[in-house]
Amino acid sequence: MINSNGKPTNADRRVADDGVINASDRLNPIFKAKTIAVIGASPRTDSVGYAVLNNLIRFGYKGIIYPINPSEKSVLGIRAYKSVLDVDDDLDLAVICLKNTLVATVLEEAGKKGVKGVVVISSGFKEAGQEGAQLEDKLKEIAAKYNMPVLGPNCLGFINTSEDVRMNATFYSSSPSQGNIAVISQSGALAVALLDYAADRGIGISKMVSLGNKAVINENDVLRSMCNDEDTKVITIYIEQLSNGRDFIELANQLTTYCGKPILALKAGVTAEGAKAASSHTGSLAGSVEVYNAIFSQAGVIKVDFTEELFDYASAFSKLKMPAGNRLAIVTNAGGPGIIATDTSIKYGLSIPQMPDHIKTALRAILPPQSNMNNPIDVLGDADYKRYYSVMQLLLKSQEIDALLVVATRQEMTDLNAIARSIIDAYKENDKPVLVAFCGISHNDPSVKLLENAGLPIYTFPESAVRALSLMYKYRVWMERPKTQIKRFNDVNSELVTQIIKEALAKERHYLTDVESFKILAAYGFSIVKYGVAKTEDEAVKLAYGIRYPVVLKIISPDIVHKSDVGGVKVDIKDEFALREAYNDIIKSASSKAPNARIEGISVSEMVREGYETILGIKKDPLGSFIMFGSGGTAVELYKDVSFRLTPIRELGASRMINETKVIKLLNGFRGGVKGDVDVLIETILRLSQLATDHPEITELDINPFKVLAAGNGGRVIDARIVVASQPSLIT
Repeated sequence: MINSNGKPTNADRRVADDGVINASDRLNPIFKAKTIAVIGASPRTDSVGYAVLNNLIRFGYKGIIYPINPSEKSVLGIRAYKSVLDVDDDLDLAVICLKNTLVATVLEEAGKKGVKGVVVISSGFKEAGQEGAQLEDKLKEIAAKYNMPVLGPNCLGFINTSEDVRMNATFYSSSPSQGNIAVISQSGALAVALLDYAADRGIGISKMVSLGNKAVINENDVLRSMCNDEDTKVITIYIEQLSNGRDFIELANQLTTYCGKPILALKAGVTAEGAKAASSHTGSLAGSVEVYNAIFSQAGVIKVDFTEELFDYASAFSKLKMPAGNRLAIVTNAGGPGIIATDTSIKYGLSIPQMPDHIKTALRAILPPQSNMNNPIDVLGDADYKRYYSVMQLLLKSQEIDALLVVATRQEMTDLNAIARSIIDAYKENDKPVLVAFCGISHNDPSVKLLENAGLPIYTFPESAVRALSLMYKYRVWMERPKTQIKRFNDVNSELVTQIIKEALAKERHYLTDVESFKILAAYGFSIVKYGVAKTEDEAVKLAYGIRYPVVLKIISPDIVHKSDVGGVKVDIKDEFALREAYNDIIKSASSKAPNARIEGISVSEMVREGYETILGIKKDPLGSFIMFGSGGTAVELYKDVSFRLTPIRELGASRMINETKVIKLLNGFRGGVKGDVDVLIETILRLSQLATDHPEITELDINPFKVLAAGNGGRVIDARIVVASQPSLIT
């Protein structure tokens, strides 16, 4: 079923016993179509309709093709039809290559015909302005009416290289070789560039899907179809904007965790300039980079920074088994590349173990005396294939390493073809991942082709090889992580929070007062600093004696957001005399700097000196509510030591958030310091996630600082700010 927005409903999902959402066969009519109508097929060689039909024919499509063109009797030697309604056969797929204004008409005909899936290659929709957007809305309306999956519009099309399909339903001028790497791209132009790059590198593709405008089918639908795709081992994806962050996380998590299919993502549009202006620390820190990093981290998706990296890393994932650990041995015929490989390995979390005595003894029997017997192992510039092979065999059979990097530079006496064959032999005779860096050697070199044809990943320089291996190890750790659930707390008072927010919005107030913020947090089980509200100077004195000095005074006003700007905060007040003076100073300063502000009182709270300052926050984004954790205090925006997650988060997610920040070193007792109560901090983060999930009206929230006390002593909310909205951004 498809809902009113043309999106799949839960009826399209089959849930397995292990909780994995398996792919339905909803997109099979598109990706495995046995009958295709090319609407707009044309004999004009400069037309998209010609290119699509020609590609289906020349690249060996195994099904039946029906050109649709009311003006032609045949196209490229195949009988043409005026409309899909004239075709007697059932149609699995229709590919539309017409002017944008004609698409709705033929899409309606496809719906009436019962076509099971459609690709709209035509452009001129929402990417072209308001009129195009209206045409796209009509397209979505028709798709929903007929429960019809539609890929595009404004897309390149798609390719399925499977031997029993062999479908190139694009206007791309070539076709990739068969492989096990899927390419999903929101940009058709980038998809072409990626396919060209893969062809040049000898990398095979299982499927290429160009998403275009994602009017109906989006990246999540395609990912869902990949769950049971036996032809795909690795998924690469270029994203400009996710359609649904939570759905993406769940699907990607299932693919990476249960299906064992790593996902490598390149995200465009993540500069700091994309961050929106915000009134809170959390808002100013939650830019596009942080939001998508959080989503990828939760989903187990491997983020790459450069286009070239997609296939650099995907190649290793597609060809090699996962390393059992992070111990890497390096064999090189040149010292410089070996040092570079070592530095890169340490930088990205790999271990370069030193060789034990029995390995060194064996190496001395193989290598010249001047060779380095430690890791990296320098076989010297005159090394031939026999020397390489003997060292590789010794290391690959050793229990001290998990993977091998072979580095070679071309020298006068170097036979790279022979060395390549020795690498292939050693690799096939053992059971550990082997990566190769032939430094500076062209990908057209025969030695490189030998390695590629043998299924080994080959790199121009060692840094890329090391990075690929480090990501493979990281992915293995991800797959083997403990599986935790989303924790729900029952000791919360959600009704009270709803009431506070409702009353504030009824008065058209979006910034809650300190007292309201404290009440909301207390309702969700947060430990709040001792405080009270004084309407008079004498009441403040009385509260201070009950709380005990030293205390902090803060002005309470629905009209004052930044208290310090109006002199509305006084800290470390040690006695009654200082308190009375501070109270009057606050009233006088606030009345002078914000004469129209309504002053509802002064809060008196305890001064908590001990503990580590951290920050917790909520930020509403079009993709959902994100929570933040990091180092707190006045310099939070300077240091930006923070991590983010899309809510709701799992129990392990809270721990990972903390471990991603530098403040974890302080919390663990840096240089003999007091250890912080990390367990309480984890619980607090989980409670914050539940608050954000239960109350999407909260658009921004800051708890700064949240003081983490010594282990076993909990923590305290010292200050809090909450912003609410009656119609917050919804998850799209």
